[in-house]
Amino acid sequence: ELDKEKVTALGIVLRDKKLSFALHNLKGSTVWKSEITLKEVVSSEWVPAILQNVSKAESECAKRGSIFLGSGFSIGSLYDPVRNVLVSVTDSSEKNISLNDLICNKISLGSFTTDDFPNAMAIGEMWFGSALNMGNFLYVQLFPAKITFVAGGKIYRGFRGFAGEVGSSNAVQKMVDFTNSKEGIIVEKIFKEWISDLALSFDPQKIVISPENGGGAGVDVLENINKYLRKQYASRSVSVGTDDVVAGGKIGKNERTLSAAALAFQSYFYPDFISKNNLRSK
Repeated sequence: ELDKEKVTALGIVLRDKKLSFALHNLKGSTVWKSEITLKEVVSSEWVPAILQNVSKAESECAKRGSIFLGSGFSIGSLYDPVRNVLVSVTDSSEKNISLNDLICNKISLGSFTTDDFPNAMAIGEMWFGSALNMGNFLYVQLFPAKITFVAGGKIYRGFRGFAGEVGSSNAVQKMVDFTNSKEGIIVEKIFKEWISDLALSFDPQKIVISPENGGGAGVDVLENINKYLRKQYASRSVSVGTDDVVAGGKIGKNERTLSAAALAFQSYFYPDFISKNNLRSK
């Protein structure tokens, strides 16, 4: 039987000039963690720090007799998974950063898997959060707007790898206008209609709302949305009983590195068509 305490991955997160590292095991526990503040969000600063900490994780696992599967890197960005390139990065003027050239070809052990924030957070929810053991669900990040589609236990990426980039849609723009409302964006009618359309169109087991934004998905708010959805399902002669279609995410700001580590776990145990681009090629 697999010893989950001995199987580890390094979670790396770049967010708001904070570069965070944590070595997690398959039980979701933290072995060690560290964080540095960058002067600027430029690859000349964060790449050397990543390479150094990947090496540290390898050494730490060797000392402990643990298995090191690799590293997961989540970053606010427009990420091209086909080329393994950061097309653009939040709070940075850099464009088209090749992760193969800067990182993947320079590490000595394990994989290096990258994705943007909602995708990484969605995988974290599937491994350790509200979508635990679910193979079909949607993860909704509101600011900036992005939907992650998980089908058959893998992210659906679309033909060009940019599926779910809905930030410019009319519905999302209308929702953004409500951000200063008293009750918060996620109880507004336009949001409930949008979530309803997603649920009826894609029929996911769950729709998970990011806990990082959207005014907070409290119990009363979630019940409000789920009550609305039950009526919409019933109007189409589909019975869902009292099942809750929408859930609040459990992987928040303090668990970001866990989601990043989950990228490495996902890549190792359930590789998809882009996995070869996330492995070192030497």
